[in-house]
Amino acid sequence: LSPTVLSAPAGQGEELVGAERIHRVLRHWLRESNGPQVPVQAENPRPNVVEGAPFPVADGLVQDKSA
Repeated sequence: LSPTVLSAPAGQGEELVGAERIHRVLRHWLRESNGPQVPVQAENPRPNVVEGAPFPVADGLVQDKSA
């Protein structure tokens, strides 16, 4: 079982044996696919929080004190 858009993991009649060999194949596929790609961070990763609250409260909602 391998991606069809990338090279074959082993030659005809060859078997993949051992973690080191499998690791080499996976690294080769990463190079072929120009990866891994780094995800783009969101512009504002934190929600709007009320400063000075004991815990950051998103969107200014009041925390339930009985919880």
